[in-house]
Amino acid sequence: MKTNGTTEQTLAKKEAMCENIIYAEKVICDRIEYHLEWENKRIDIPARLLCKIIANARIGASWKESNPIRILEPETENTVHNWSSFWKEMNRTRGVHCTSRKLSTRRATAIKCVMDSLPTLEELNRRRPEVYTTVKCQVC
Repeated sequence: MKTNGTTEQTLAKKEAMCENIIYAEKVICDRIEYHLEWENKRIDIPARLLCKIIANARIGASWKESNPIRILEPETENTVHNWSSFWKEMNRTRGVHCTSRKLSTRRATAIKCVMDSLPTLEELNRRRPEVYTTVKCQVC
């Protein structure tokens, strides 16, 4: 006997192969009225904006709770770093504003540096031994 999830997956796969097309622009129904609610309160903003706000809050919370950020920013009333300035710069160089590979690399490096996740020489040597022939610091 199949579980409900397996049956749904099978149906979804079968329908994915179906050649029937539903044109959404031809479906018109002005008689249905609806409104969004969150915790029994009516939402007066568009659904996409609400989803974006929730997603950004979730991402921000997981960023704040990550170990590198907790080390940089201890649990106090006052913040040590100006994060709004950091994110303003990061947002200025993303999407269509990120016009070059160099800019993209710089942006990724800044985020990795803050998150303390830049690759070590050991990792670089493992990835590209022909370029990074030793795991010892070149300066040392």
